[in-house]
Amino acid sequence: TLLCINMNELTDTDKLTEALNGEDDLGAVIRAHIHIEATLNELIDGYFEFPGQLKRLKLEFSQKVILAQAIGLKEEHARPLNTLGTIRNNFAHCLETKLGKNEIDSLYKSFDGDDKQIIQNAYLRTKKELKIKAAKSVAKLDPRKQFTMLIIAIQSVLIAAIKELSEHKKS
Repeated sequence: TLLCINMNELTDTDKLTEALNGEDDLGAVIRAHIHIEATLNELIDGYFEFPGQLKRLKLEFSQKVILAQAIGLKEEHARPLNTLGTIRNNFAHCLETKLGKNEIDSLYKSFDGDDKQIIQNAYLRTKKELKIKAAKSVAKLDPRKQFTMLIIAIQSVLIAAIKELSEHKKS
């Protein structure tokens, strides 16, 4: 099979959540980007017969997003990836950058309406299942918790795209 993916690694959001929660803002953004880029690489690599050749291109993150769109990633799912890339670049070039309302709003607004609703429903379902008293909506969470939820949503979209690509290749 051309698609070689270790789904256990991809679906392990515990590592991602741990990385996001165990860091300062700079570390959380950089580690989130690393995790998301690794999943994006899995999506792209799964499409090509000789994915190792892609490394020779030395693609930047934004170019990988374009390539992922070329193989089927929807525009509404590319927007949050590009926004994350912008946030990461801002953090990489400024020592005093904090993860605040502007960054979170920008990332949240990059999701389409349906995905925003899915994120909200997932939050409410998790809150109910864990029987925790927390903010009534994702928007009321502190920026770091919002960031974590949005990053996990991005990773989930990429994992779904990988599964979809895998199914498409089988048929």
